[in-house]
Amino acid sequence: MATQHNAVYTTVDGDQPSNLIGLYTWAKVLGLEVIAAGKSSEYDYIYHQDSGRLDYTDKTVEVPQLSKLWSLPEQNVADTLRLRSEALAMLPQSATPDYCEMNVVANSLGFVPATPTLNYPLCHIHELADVFIPREDGGILSQTGVVDVFNCLRRHDEASFGGGVFIVVRCDDEETWKMLAEKGHVVSRNRRYAALYLP
Repeated sequence: MATQHNAVYTTVDGDQPSNLIGLYTWAKVLGLEVIAAGKSSEYDYIYHQDSGRLDYTDKTVEVPQLSKLWSLPEQNVADTLRLRSEALAMLPQSATPDYCEMNVVANSLGFVPATPTLNYPLCHIHELADVFIPREDGGILSQTGVVDVFNCLRRHDEASFGGGVFIVVRCDDEETWKMLAEKGHVVSRNRRYAALYLP
């Protein structure tokens, strides 16, 4: 249709698909291997550890059991993510706009959805490089070259991801990624992956 009307059809600069495609392109220009590309869903899940209450948009729910699930264990990451999701089953954990946006990104990058309905794990920003990696390395992905979405779980005093975008890249140089981890970048516990993001 665009060709027939002598028009350009493209993503909107500044919206999540364009930002994510730009982040991916930047990483590829640097020679990085991108394992996954994604975004956070629009609204954060904000936990108050002192009261056991969680805020999501205009709702507040009691989930004291979330304290025990706050940190990801070294093993069984997927199990903890499933238990987090079950604890917050009363709240929405997926959104139609995310599917539309990730479809645009998948088509533009030649990636595929991580699962038909996307994973939507509830996780912290600092966990991205331990979650969106292959299962054999402890993550949740059955393949690489995928798009996915996460729900940002955070304390009320932590920064919001607010619908931001991220990529997870494979790390090949131990010394470089050790230095980046020391500077606060999101690097996996096994130092094989890193998450680069725009909140």
